[in-house]
Amino acid sequence: MRLPGLWPLVGKTILLTDPFLIEEMLVKRAEFFPRDRMTVAALAGALNRDNLFFAEEADWKWQRRALSPALRHENLLALVPIFAQCAQEQAASSRRGRRRLISATKCSSSSRRGALGR
Repeated sequence: MRLPGLWPLVGKTILLTDPFLIEEMLVKRAEFFPRDRMTVAALAGALNRDNLFFAEEADWKWQRRALSPALRHENLLALVPIFAQCAQEQAASSRRGRRRLISATKCSSSSRRGALGR
C-alpha cells in the first residue's frame, strides 16, 4: 500500500506485510530506504537512541541478529497467553478504578513489565 506523505516534511510511505519483501527492504537493500527524519525526531526524546529503531548499518545488523531468535514467529506465539493474561489483569484493574482517569501509557508499561517478568 502506498501513502502519499506530506512532502517535504514526510516522504511517501510504503507499508509492507509480506515477510519476503520486509527482509528484502530491511536486510538486503536497507541503504535504499532511509528512516523518515520527522519520525526519528518525534521519537528521539521518548526512546533510547541506542535501540534497534535508531540503529543504522552495521550496528543495526548486529542488533537485529542478536534479537532475531527472540522475534521468531514460534517464540512470539508462545508469549501470547502471557500477554493476554497481563491484558486481562490490566483491564480488571482499570475497571476497579473507573472513577479516576487512566493513563494508557502507564497501563501499557505496567502490562509489558508484567509480561516480561513472567
